[in-house]
Amino acid sequence: MNQNNDLILEMIGINKDFSGVVVLEDINFELKRGEVHAIVGQNGAGKSVLMKILNGVYIRSSGKILVDGEDVHFANAQDARKKGIGMVYQEFSLIPAMNVARNMFLNKEPKKGGLTDDALMIRSAKKILEDLGVDINPKSLVKDLPVSHKQLVEIGKVVSEERKIIIMDEPTASLTKAEVELLNNVIRRLKAKGISIIYITHHLSEIFDICDRVTVLRDGKKILTSNVKDINLAAMIEAILGKKLTREILETKYKIDRKNPPKLELKDLDLGGPTKVSFAVWPGEVLGLAGLMGAGQERIVKSIFGILPSLEKELFVDGKKLNIKKPEHSLRHKITMVPEERQAQGLIVENTIKFNINLSILDKLRRGMLISDRVANDTAKKFVNDLNIVTNSILKKVKQLSGGNQQKVVIAKNLAAEPDIMILNDPNFGVDVGSKQEILALVRNFADAGKCAIFISSEFEEIAQVADRVLVLKDGSIIDEVFRGRDEITEESLLHAVQ
Repeated sequence: MNQNNDLILEMIGINKDFSGVVVLEDINFELKRGEVHAIVGQNGAGKSVLMKILNGVYIRSSGKILVDGEDVHFANAQDARKKGIGMVYQEFSLIPAMNVARNMFLNKEPKKGGLTDDALMIRSAKKILEDLGVDINPKSLVKDLPVSHKQLVEIGKVVSEERKIIIMDEPTASLTKAEVELLNNVIRRLKAKGISIIYITHHLSEIFDICDRVTVLRDGKKILTSNVKDINLAAMIEAILGKKLTREILETKYKIDRKNPPKLELKDLDLGGPTKVSFAVWPGEVLGLAGLMGAGQERIVKSIFGILPSLEKELFVDGKKLNIKKPEHSLRHKITMVPEERQAQGLIVENTIKFNINLSILDKLRRGMLISDRVANDTAKKFVNDLNIVTNSILKKVKQLSGGNQQKVVIAKNLAAEPDIMILNDPNFGVDVGSKQEILALVRNFADAGKCAIFISSEFEEIAQVADRVLVLKDGSIIDEVFRGRDEITEESLLHAVQ
Protein backbone atom coordinates (compact mmCIF):
# COMPACT_ATOMS: atom_id res chain seq x y z
CA MET A 1 0.00 0.00 0.00
CA ASN A 2 0.94 3.63 -0.33
CA GLN A 3 3.48 4.74 2.28
CA ASN A 4 2.01 8.24 2.03
CA ASN A 5 -1.73 7.85 2.61
CA ASP A 6 -2.22 11.47 1.55
CA LEU A 7 -1.39 10.57 -2.06
CA ILE A 8 -3.93 8.82 -4.24
CA LEU A 9 -1.92 9.07 -7.48
CA GLU A 10 1.76 9.15 -8.41
CA MET A 11 3.02 9.38 -11.97
CA ILE A 12 6.78 8.83 -11.91
CA GLY A 13 9.23 9.46 -14.76
CA ILE A 14 6.56 9.36 -17.47
CA ASN A 15 7.93 9.43 -21.01
CA LYS A 16 6.00 9.27 -24.25
CA ASP A 17 7.04 9.39 -27.87
CA PHE A 18 5.14 8.98 -31.11
CA SER A 19 7.26 7.36 -33.84
CA GLY A 20 10.41 8.62 -32.17
CA VAL A 21 9.12 12.16 -31.56
CA VAL A 22 9.30 12.86 -27.82
CA VAL A 23 6.17 14.56 -26.48
CA LEU A 24 6.62 13.89 -22.73
CA GLU A 25 9.98 13.78 -20.98
CA ASP A 26 10.44 12.47 -17.44
CA ILE A 27 7.19 13.88 -16.02
CA ASN A 28 6.50 13.48 -12.29
CA PHE A 29 3.02 14.28 -11.05
CA GLU A 30 1.26 13.68 -7.72
CA LEU A 31 -2.37 14.02 -6.70
CA LYS A 32 -3.59 14.15 -3.10
CA ARG A 33 -6.91 12.84 -1.80
CA GLY A 34 -9.67 15.42 -2.03
CA GLU A 35 -7.40 17.80 -3.93
CA VAL A 36 -8.14 19.96 -6.97
CA HIS A 37 -4.84 20.05 -8.88
CA ALA A 38 -4.59 22.22 -12.01
CA ILE A 39 -2.42 21.35 -15.00
CA VAL A 40 -1.69 24.31 -17.28
CA GLY A 41 0.48 25.06 -20.26
CA GLN A 42 0.43 26.27 -23.83
CA ASN A 43 -1.14 24.18 -26.57
CA GLY A 44 1.25 21.31 -27.28
CA ALA A 45 2.78 21.42 -23.80
CA GLY A 46 1.75 17.80 -23.15
CA LYS A 47 -1.27 18.22 -20.83
CA SER A 48 -3.70 16.13 -22.86
CA VAL A 49 -1.16 13.42 -23.65
CA LEU A 50 -0.29 13.01 -19.96
CA MET A 51 -3.96 12.75 -19.01
CA LYS A 52 -4.74 10.32 -21.84
CA ILE A 53 -1.95 8.10 -20.50
CA LEU A 54 -3.57 8.25 -17.07
CA ASN A 55 -6.97 7.50 -18.59
CA GLY A 56 -5.69 4.55 -20.63
CA VAL A 57 -6.14 6.13 -24.06
CA TYR A 58 -2.36 6.15 -24.67
CA ILE A 59 0.22 3.71 -23.33
CA ARG A 60 3.29 5.32 -21.77
CA SER A 61 6.69 4.66 -23.33
CA SER A 62 8.23 4.34 -19.87
CA GLY A 63 7.65 5.34 -16.25
CA LYS A 64 5.35 4.19 -13.44
CA ILE A 65 1.81 4.97 -12.35
CA LEU A 66 0.77 4.26 -8.77
CA VAL A 67 -2.88 4.43 -7.70
CA ASP A 68 -3.27 4.05 -3.95
CA GLY A 69 0.32 2.80 -3.94
CA GLU A 70 -0.41 0.00 -6.42
CA ASP A 71 1.68 -0.14 -9.62
CA VAL A 72 -0.89 -0.11 -12.42
CA HIS A 73 -0.79 -0.64 -16.18
CA PHE A 74 -3.66 0.61 -18.32
CA ALA A 75 -4.13 -0.88 -21.78
CA ASN A 76 -7.35 1.07 -22.36
CA ALA A 77 -9.84 3.45 -20.74
CA GLN A 78 -11.78 0.52 -19.27
CA ASP A 79 -8.69 -0.49 -17.25
CA ALA A 80 -8.48 3.05 -15.88
CA ARG A 81 -12.18 3.05 -14.97
CA LYS A 82 -11.72 -0.15 -12.99
CA LYS A 83 -9.19 1.72 -10.81
CA GLY A 84 -11.62 4.59 -10.21
CA ILE A 85 -10.34 7.05 -12.83
CA GLY A 86 -12.80 8.96 -15.02
CA MET A 87 -12.43 11.79 -17.49
CA VAL A 88 -14.81 14.60 -18.43
CA TYR A 89 -13.80 15.65 -21.93
CA GLN A 90 -14.15 19.13 -23.42
CA GLU A 91 -16.30 17.66 -26.21
CA PHE A 92 -19.52 16.22 -24.82
CA SER A 93 -20.12 12.46 -25.17
CA LEU A 94 -23.86 12.70 -24.56
CA ILE A 95 -26.68 11.47 -26.82
CA PRO A 96 -28.94 14.51 -27.41
CA ALA A 97 -32.12 12.53 -28.15
CA MET A 98 -31.92 10.61 -24.84
CA ASN A 99 -32.96 11.95 -21.46
CA VAL A 100 -30.52 12.87 -18.70
CA ALA A 101 -30.95 9.64 -16.70
CA ARG A 102 -30.35 7.38 -19.70
CA ASN A 103 -27.21 9.32 -20.61
CA MET A 104 -25.87 9.04 -17.08
CA PHE A 105 -26.43 5.28 -16.93
CA LEU A 106 -25.71 4.40 -20.56
CA ASN A 107 -24.44 0.80 -20.82
CA LYS A 108 -24.86 0.32 -17.08
CA GLU A 109 -28.64 0.63 -16.76
CA PRO A 110 -30.18 -0.93 -13.61
CA LYS A 111 -32.17 -4.03 -14.47
CA LYS A 112 -35.34 -5.60 -13.11
CA GLY A 113 -36.41 -8.95 -14.47
CA GLY A 114 -34.00 -8.60 -17.37
CA LEU A 115 -35.45 -5.21 -18.39
CA THR A 116 -34.19 -1.69 -17.73
CA ASP A 117 -35.63 -0.35 -14.48
CA ASP A 118 -36.46 3.18 -15.67
CA ALA A 119 -37.95 4.26 -12.35
CA LEU A 120 -34.82 3.27 -10.40
CA MET A 121 -32.59 4.86 -13.02
CA ILE A 122 -34.44 8.17 -12.79
CA ARG A 123 -34.38 8.08 -8.97
CA SER A 124 -30.64 7.30 -8.98
CA ALA A 125 -29.89 10.09 -11.47
CA LYS A 126 -31.97 12.54 -9.41
CA LYS A 127 -30.05 11.60 -6.25
CA ILE A 128 -26.65 12.07 -7.94
CA LEU A 129 -27.65 15.47 -9.34
CA GLU A 130 -29.05 16.58 -5.97
CA ASP A 131 -25.81 15.51 -4.28
CA LEU A 132 -23.97 17.70 -6.80
CA GLY A 133 -26.22 20.58 -5.77
CA VAL A 134 -27.81 21.08 -9.20
CA ASP A 135 -31.48 21.17 -10.18
CA ILE A 136 -31.76 19.21 -13.44
CA ASN A 137 -34.79 17.07 -14.26
CA PRO A 138 -33.46 13.56 -15.05
CA LYS A 139 -36.37 13.12 -17.50
CA SER A 140 -35.30 16.14 -19.61
CA LEU A 141 -33.88 15.48 -23.05
CA VAL A 142 -30.19 16.44 -23.25
CA LYS A 143 -30.78 18.40 -26.47
CA ASP A 144 -33.03 20.79 -24.53
CA LEU A 145 -30.42 21.60 -21.85
CA PRO A 146 -28.16 24.68 -21.76
CA VAL A 147 -24.42 24.09 -22.18
CA SER A 148 -23.71 24.35 -18.45
CA HIS A 149 -26.25 21.63 -17.61
CA LYS A 150 -24.81 19.35 -20.30
CA GLN A 151 -21.42 19.76 -18.64
CA LEU A 152 -22.92 18.88 -15.26
CA VAL A 153 -24.62 15.80 -16.73
CA GLU A 154 -21.19 14.70 -18.04
CA ILE A 155 -19.83 15.05 -14.51
CA GLY A 156 -22.84 13.20 -13.07
CA LYS A 157 -22.20 10.42 -15.58
CA VAL A 158 -18.66 9.99 -14.25
CA VAL A 159 -19.75 10.30 -10.60
CA SER A 160 -22.38 7.58 -11.14
CA GLU A 161 -19.49 5.18 -11.76
CA GLU A 162 -18.04 5.98 -8.32
CA ARG A 163 -14.78 7.47 -9.57
CA LYS A 164 -12.18 8.55 -6.98
CA ILE A 165 -10.12 10.53 -9.52
CA ILE A 166 -11.86 12.77 -12.07
CA ILE A 167 -9.96 14.48 -14.89
CA MET A 168 -11.69 17.62 -16.19
CA ASP A 169 -10.41 18.78 -19.58
CA GLU A 170 -11.24 22.46 -20.16
CA PRO A 171 -14.59 22.15 -18.34
CA THR A 172 -15.39 25.88 -18.62
CA ALA A 173 -14.40 26.41 -22.26
CA SER A 174 -18.03 26.87 -23.38
CA LEU A 175 -19.50 28.28 -20.17
CA THR A 176 -20.50 31.81 -19.23
CA LYS A 177 -19.16 33.47 -16.09
CA ALA A 178 -22.29 32.57 -14.08
CA GLU A 179 -22.16 28.98 -15.31
CA VAL A 180 -18.51 28.73 -14.23
CA GLU A 181 -19.51 29.53 -10.66
CA LEU A 182 -22.19 26.82 -10.81
CA LEU A 183 -19.52 24.33 -11.92
CA ASN A 184 -17.16 25.52 -9.17
CA ASN A 185 -19.80 24.77 -6.56
CA VAL A 186 -20.12 21.24 -7.95
CA ILE A 187 -16.34 20.80 -7.78
CA ARG A 188 -16.32 21.95 -4.14
CA ARG A 189 -18.95 19.32 -3.32
CA LEU A 190 -16.93 16.60 -5.04
CA LYS A 191 -13.84 17.68 -3.13
CA ALA A 192 -15.78 17.55 0.15
CA LYS A 193 -16.64 13.93 -0.65
CA GLY A 194 -12.92 13.14 -0.90
CA ILE A 195 -12.87 12.90 -4.70
CA SER A 196 -9.61 14.12 -6.28
CA ILE A 197 -9.82 16.30 -9.38
CA ILE A 198 -7.25 17.07 -12.07
CA TYR A 199 -8.29 20.35 -13.66
CA ILE A 200 -6.97 21.33 -17.11
CA THR A 201 -7.68 24.94 -18.08
CA HIS A 202 -6.43 27.90 -20.11
CA HIS A 203 -8.47 30.31 -17.99
CA LEU A 204 -5.84 30.97 -15.34
CA SER A 205 -7.99 33.10 -13.03
CA GLU A 206 -10.14 30.01 -12.33
CA ILE A 207 -7.17 28.31 -10.71
CA PHE A 208 -7.13 30.82 -7.86
CA ASP A 209 -10.87 30.29 -7.28
CA ILE A 210 -11.01 26.50 -7.15
CA CYS A 211 -7.59 24.77 -7.14
CA ASP A 212 -5.22 23.75 -4.32
CA ARG A 213 -2.08 23.16 -6.39
CA VAL A 214 -0.95 23.85 -9.94
CA THR A 215 1.54 22.07 -12.21
CA VAL A 216 2.95 23.85 -15.28
CA LEU A 217 4.05 21.89 -18.35
CA ARG A 218 6.06 23.37 -21.20
CA ASP A 219 7.33 21.55 -24.30
CA GLY A 220 6.62 18.15 -22.76
CA LYS A 221 8.48 18.85 -19.51
CA LYS A 222 7.31 19.73 -16.01
CA ILE A 223 8.40 23.25 -15.15
CA LEU A 224 6.97 23.58 -11.63
CA THR A 225 4.41 22.41 -9.11
CA SER A 226 3.27 24.92 -6.52
CA ASN A 227 0.58 25.50 -3.92
CA VAL A 228 -1.81 28.00 -5.49
CA LYS A 229 -1.51 30.23 -2.43
CA ASP A 230 2.26 30.46 -3.01
CA ILE A 231 2.19 31.62 -6.66
CA ASN A 232 0.81 34.68 -8.40
CA LEU A 233 -0.56 35.04 -11.91
CA ALA A 234 2.56 36.72 -13.32
CA ALA A 235 4.84 33.90 -12.11
CA MET A 236 2.44 31.30 -13.51
CA ILE A 237 2.36 32.98 -16.92
CA GLU A 238 6.14 33.29 -16.99
CA ALA A 239 6.45 29.54 -16.25
CA ILE A 240 3.95 28.72 -19.02
CA LEU A 241 5.60 30.90 -21.67
CA GLY A 242 9.23 30.63 -20.56
CA LYS A 243 9.41 34.42 -20.54
CA LYS A 244 7.73 37.39 -18.92
CA LEU A 245 4.52 38.47 -20.61
CA THR A 246 4.36 42.20 -21.10
CA ARG A 247 0.79 43.38 -20.90
CA GLU A 248 1.37 46.92 -22.02
CA ILE A 249 -1.37 49.15 -23.35
CA LEU A 250 -1.57 48.50 -27.11
CA GLU A 251 -0.73 51.71 -28.93
CA THR A 252 -3.33 53.45 -31.12
CA LYS A 253 -1.78 54.15 -34.52
CA TYR A 254 -4.80 55.66 -36.28
CA LYS A 255 -5.58 59.31 -35.57
CA ILE A 256 -9.10 59.26 -34.19
CA ASP A 257 -10.92 62.52 -34.93
CA ARG A 258 -14.13 62.71 -32.96
CA LYS A 259 -14.93 66.08 -34.57
CA ASN A 260 -15.76 64.20 -37.76
CA PRO A 261 -18.98 62.21 -38.19
CA PRO A 262 -18.94 58.85 -36.40
CA LYS A 263 -18.95 55.52 -38.22
CA LEU A 264 -21.72 54.11 -36.01
CA GLU A 265 -24.20 55.88 -33.77
CA LEU A 266 -26.70 54.32 -31.38
CA LYS A 267 -29.49 56.47 -29.95
CA ASP A 268 -32.00 55.90 -27.17
CA LEU A 269 -31.62 52.14 -26.69
CA ASP A 270 -34.04 51.22 -23.92
CA LEU A 271 -32.59 48.50 -21.65
CA GLY A 272 -34.95 49.32 -18.81
CA GLY A 273 -32.34 51.32 -16.89
CA PRO A 274 -32.64 54.80 -15.38
CA THR A 275 -31.50 56.38 -18.67
CA LYS A 276 -31.51 55.21 -22.27
CA VAL A 277 -28.23 54.18 -23.90
CA SER A 278 -26.72 56.42 -26.58
CA PHE A 279 -23.16 56.50 -27.95
CA ALA A 280 -21.09 56.78 -31.13
CA VAL A 281 -17.98 55.02 -32.45
CA TRP A 282 -15.44 56.65 -34.76
CA PRO A 283 -13.08 55.21 -37.40
CA GLY A 284 -9.88 53.88 -35.82
CA GLU A 285 -11.52 53.43 -32.42
CA VAL A 286 -11.87 50.40 -30.16
CA LEU A 287 -14.80 51.12 -27.85
CA GLY A 288 -14.82 49.01 -24.68
CA LEU A 289 -18.04 48.17 -22.82
CA ALA A 290 -17.36 47.41 -19.15
CA GLY A 291 -19.84 46.25 -16.56
CA LEU A 292 -20.71 43.47 -14.20
CA MET A 293 -22.70 40.55 -15.58
CA GLY A 294 -26.17 41.68 -16.61
CA ALA A 295 -25.26 45.36 -16.73
CA GLY A 296 -26.43 45.56 -20.33
CA GLN A 297 -23.31 45.29 -22.50
CA GLU A 298 -24.34 42.03 -24.16
CA ARG A 299 -27.85 43.27 -24.93
CA ILE A 300 -26.35 46.37 -26.54
CA VAL A 301 -24.22 44.44 -29.04
CA LYS A 302 -26.93 41.85 -29.72
CA SER A 303 -29.35 44.68 -30.43
CA ILE A 304 -26.92 46.32 -32.86
CA PHE A 305 -26.24 43.02 -34.64
CA GLY A 306 -29.90 42.10 -35.01
CA ILE A 307 -30.07 39.25 -32.48
CA LEU A 308 -32.37 41.29 -30.22
CA PRO A 309 -34.25 43.45 -32.75
CA SER A 310 -37.21 44.02 -30.42
CA LEU A 311 -35.23 46.46 -28.24
CA GLU A 312 -36.26 50.00 -29.17
CA LYS A 313 -33.47 52.19 -30.54
CA GLU A 314 -32.21 54.24 -33.45
CA LEU A 315 -29.09 53.01 -35.29
CA PHE A 316 -27.03 54.94 -37.83
CA VAL A 317 -24.03 53.84 -39.92
CA ASP A 318 -22.25 56.61 -41.86
CA GLY A 319 -25.20 58.85 -40.99
CA LYS A 320 -27.74 56.53 -42.62
CA LYS A 321 -30.53 55.22 -40.40
CA LEU A 322 -30.77 51.43 -40.41
CA ASN A 323 -33.50 49.01 -39.38
CA ILE A 324 -31.57 45.81 -38.62
CA LYS A 325 -33.90 42.93 -37.81
CA LYS A 326 -31.50 39.98 -38.11
CA PRO A 327 -27.75 39.32 -38.40
CA GLU A 328 -27.93 38.97 -42.20
CA HIS A 329 -28.93 42.63 -42.37
CA SER A 330 -25.87 43.58 -40.32
CA LEU A 331 -23.55 41.76 -42.71
CA ARG A 332 -24.97 43.76 -45.62
CA HIS A 333 -23.91 46.92 -43.81
CA LYS A 334 -20.42 45.53 -43.08
CA ILE A 335 -21.07 44.83 -39.39
CA THR A 336 -19.84 41.47 -38.06
CA MET A 337 -19.72 39.89 -34.61
CA VAL A 338 -17.40 37.44 -32.85
CA PRO A 339 -19.86 35.74 -30.45
CA GLU A 340 -19.21 34.68 -26.87
CA GLU A 341 -19.88 30.98 -27.53
CA ARG A 342 -17.62 30.24 -30.49
CA GLN A 343 -18.54 26.56 -30.85
CA ALA A 344 -22.30 27.08 -30.60
CA GLN A 345 -22.60 30.37 -32.51
CA GLY A 346 -19.39 31.13 -34.39
CA LEU A 347 -18.23 27.85 -35.93
CA ILE A 348 -19.32 24.61 -37.52
CA VAL A 349 -16.72 22.54 -35.70
CA GLU A 350 -17.32 19.35 -37.67
CA ASN A 351 -16.27 21.17 -40.82
CA THR A 352 -12.89 22.40 -42.03
CA ILE A 353 -10.93 25.60 -41.41
CA LYS A 354 -11.38 26.43 -45.10
CA PHE A 355 -15.15 25.99 -44.93
CA ASN A 356 -15.56 28.10 -41.78
CA ILE A 357 -13.38 31.00 -42.96
CA ASN A 358 -15.24 31.22 -46.28
CA LEU A 359 -18.71 30.78 -44.76
CA SER A 360 -19.32 34.54 -44.55
CA ILE A 361 -18.34 35.24 -48.20
CA LEU A 362 -20.03 32.46 -50.19
CA ASP A 363 -21.68 35.01 -52.49
CA LYS A 364 -18.27 36.46 -53.39
CA LEU A 365 -16.94 32.99 -54.20
CA ARG A 366 -19.71 32.14 -56.66
CA ARG A 367 -18.75 31.75 -60.29
CA GLY A 368 -22.12 31.19 -61.95
CA MET A 369 -23.66 28.15 -60.29
CA LEU A 370 -20.37 27.01 -58.76
CA ILE A 371 -18.07 28.07 -55.92
CA SER A 372 -14.50 28.95 -56.88
CA ASP A 373 -12.40 26.42 -55.00
CA ARG A 374 -9.19 28.24 -55.92
CA VAL A 375 -10.36 31.54 -54.41
CA ALA A 376 -11.66 29.71 -51.30
CA ASN A 377 -8.27 28.00 -50.88
CA ASP A 378 -6.36 31.27 -51.34
CA THR A 379 -8.62 33.07 -48.84
CA ALA A 380 -8.24 30.38 -46.19
CA LYS A 381 -4.47 30.18 -46.63
CA LYS A 382 -4.14 33.96 -46.41
CA PHE A 383 -5.95 34.17 -43.07
CA VAL A 384 -4.23 31.08 -41.64
CA ASN A 385 -0.93 32.85 -42.38
CA ASP A 386 -2.00 36.38 -41.35
CA LEU A 387 -3.57 35.26 -38.06
CA ASN A 388 -0.94 32.63 -37.26
CA ILE A 389 -3.51 29.82 -37.02
CA VAL A 390 -1.54 26.73 -36.01
CA THR A 391 -2.48 23.92 -38.40
CA ASN A 392 -0.88 21.68 -40.98
CA SER A 393 -3.80 22.01 -43.40
CA ILE A 394 -6.73 24.28 -44.18
CA LEU A 395 -8.71 21.04 -44.53
CA LYS A 396 -8.29 20.15 -40.85
CA LYS A 397 -11.57 20.04 -38.93
CA VAL A 398 -12.04 22.99 -36.60
CA LYS A 399 -12.83 20.69 -33.66
CA GLN A 400 -9.23 19.42 -33.86
CA LEU A 401 -7.82 22.90 -33.13
CA SER A 402 -7.05 24.40 -29.75
CA GLY A 403 -9.46 26.96 -28.29
CA GLY A 404 -7.18 29.85 -29.25
CA ASN A 405 -6.88 28.70 -32.85
CA GLN A 406 -10.63 28.08 -33.05
CA GLN A 407 -11.18 31.66 -31.98
CA LYS A 408 -8.75 32.89 -34.65
CA VAL A 409 -10.84 31.02 -37.23
CA VAL A 410 -13.94 32.89 -35.98
CA ILE A 411 -12.07 36.20 -36.33
CA ALA A 412 -10.79 35.17 -39.77
CA LYS A 413 -14.39 34.46 -40.84
CA ASN A 414 -15.30 37.96 -39.67
CA LEU A 415 -12.35 39.62 -41.40
CA ALA A 416 -13.02 37.73 -44.65
CA ALA A 417 -16.35 39.60 -44.85
CA GLU A 418 -14.33 42.87 -44.94
CA PRO A 419 -16.32 44.59 -42.18
CA ASP A 420 -16.07 48.24 -41.26
CA ILE A 421 -17.43 47.53 -37.76
CA MET A 422 -16.54 44.42 -35.78
CA ILE A 423 -18.20 43.51 -32.48
CA LEU A 424 -16.24 41.18 -30.19
CA ASN A 425 -18.14 39.62 -27.28
CA ASP A 426 -15.58 38.22 -24.82
CA PRO A 427 -13.38 36.80 -27.62
CA ASN A 428 -10.67 35.51 -25.26
CA PHE A 429 -12.81 33.45 -22.91
CA GLY A 430 -11.26 29.98 -22.56
CA VAL A 431 -8.25 30.89 -24.73
CA ASP A 432 -4.64 30.19 -23.72
CA VAL A 433 -2.53 33.07 -22.47
CA GLY A 434 -0.33 33.35 -25.56
CA SER A 435 -3.27 33.40 -27.98
CA LYS A 436 -5.02 36.06 -25.88
CA GLN A 437 -2.31 38.59 -26.63
CA GLU A 438 -2.36 37.72 -30.33
CA ILE A 439 -6.13 38.23 -30.48
CA LEU A 440 -5.90 41.60 -28.72
CA ALA A 441 -3.26 42.64 -31.27
CA LEU A 442 -5.60 41.56 -34.11
CA VAL A 443 -8.35 43.80 -32.69
CA ARG A 444 -5.96 46.71 -32.42
CA ASN A 445 -4.65 46.21 -35.96
CA PHE A 446 -8.22 46.09 -37.29
CA ALA A 447 -8.99 49.50 -35.78
CA ASP A 448 -5.65 50.93 -36.86
CA ALA A 449 -6.67 50.23 -40.46
CA GLY A 450 -9.40 52.86 -40.06
CA LYS A 451 -12.15 50.47 -39.04
CA CYS A 452 -13.86 50.44 -35.62
CA ALA A 453 -14.53 47.76 -33.02
CA ILE A 454 -16.82 47.32 -30.02
CA PHE A 455 -15.10 45.14 -27.42
CA ILE A 456 -16.54 43.29 -24.41
CA SER A 457 -14.46 41.18 -22.06
CA SER A 458 -15.04 39.42 -18.75
CA GLU A 459 -11.45 40.45 -17.92
CA PHE A 460 -11.27 44.21 -17.45
CA GLU A 461 -7.50 44.11 -17.92
CA GLU A 462 -8.06 43.20 -21.58
CA ILE A 463 -10.40 46.17 -22.06
CA ALA A 464 -7.75 48.41 -20.51
CA GLN A 465 -5.11 47.07 -22.90
CA VAL A 466 -6.99 47.49 -26.15
CA ALA A 467 -9.69 50.18 -25.78
CA ASP A 468 -9.38 53.84 -26.75
CA ARG A 469 -12.53 54.66 -24.83
CA VAL A 470 -14.62 52.72 -22.32
CA LEU A 471 -18.30 53.06 -21.50
CA VAL A 472 -19.06 51.87 -17.97
CA LEU A 473 -22.49 50.27 -17.60
CA LYS A 474 -24.65 49.52 -14.59
CA ASP A 475 -28.30 48.42 -14.44
CA GLY A 476 -28.87 48.99 -18.15
CA SER A 477 -27.46 52.53 -18.30
CA ILE A 478 -24.13 54.22 -19.02
CA ILE A 479 -22.79 55.65 -15.77
CA ASP A 480 -19.33 56.77 -16.91
CA GLU A 481 -17.16 57.34 -19.99
CA VAL A 482 -13.38 56.93 -19.78
CA PHE A 483 -10.93 58.10 -22.47
CA ARG A 484 -7.42 56.79 -23.02
CA GLY A 485 -4.95 59.64 -22.66
CA ARG A 486 -7.30 61.86 -20.70
CA ASP A 487 -7.99 59.22 -18.05
CA GLU A 488 -6.11 56.22 -16.70
CA ILE A 489 -7.79 53.07 -17.96
CA THR A 490 -6.73 50.17 -15.75
CA GLU A 491 -8.33 46.95 -14.54
CA GLU A 492 -8.53 48.46 -11.05
CA SER A 493 -10.16 51.69 -12.19
CA LEU A 494 -12.78 49.84 -14.25
CA LEU A 495 -13.56 47.43 -11.40
CA HIS A 496 -14.01 50.38 -9.06
CA ALA A 497 -16.24 52.17 -11.59
CA VAL A 498 -18.68 49.29 -12.12
CA GLN A 499 -19.32 48.60 -8.43
